[in-house]
Amino acid sequence: MEWTILVVFAVLVLLFLLRRAAAYQRMFSEAHFLEIAEGIARIKPIAQEQMEAPDTIQPVTFDDPRTLKTSQNLRVFYTVTRNEHLFEHHYSVSIAHGYTSTAVGEIFSLYVAHLLGFTSQQFSIQRSQRGIYHVEWQWKPDEQAAFARQAVKVPTREELPALRERLDEWRRNVFLQTVEIPVPDRETIKSPER
Repeated sequence: MEWTILVVFAVLVLLFLLRRAAAYQRMFSEAHFLEIAEGIARIKPIAQEQMEAPDTIQPVTFDDPRTLKTSQNLRVFYTVTRNEHLFEHHYSVSIAHGYTSTAVGEIFSLYVAHLLGFTSQQFSIQRSQRGIYHVEWQWKPDEQAAFARQAVKVPTREELPALRERLDEWRRNVFLQTVEIPVPDRETIKSPER
């Protein structure tokens, strides 16, 4: 009887691990990297057009056009706020309805930064207690104008292996800070009706 319980438990653990491995394989697939690049190319101009003033900031909802949700449930929210002399950019990376692992959060935060044309010295990455990755940077008006004109370059399948190696190297050198970010009440962020 004890062996039967151990075997059933071992099989369940093995099935769980195989399922997680398959999910990570899909998350880090070439097709998913290309889907993200195409999505960032779509939401970048929308975030530039829907720029907000600090006193008019509205909560981002899951159906906001500045939101990218991929086939693997990765979410990227991208907003731009115009202050008096600066343009403040922010995007967050998370898994919808689940915990965002360090590997997923860091790799895809860096990948989006790469797609937007950044180097690691130009932005900061922070992780909230809830496992949501936040990336922020600021531009002066002339930098903002140049950035807004710059198109997102969607990599080809042939370019992805070398790009992924660069992201892994970049990830080893990035400083990640875990910060306490106030969590809005449930009424602030609403998912779309299903």
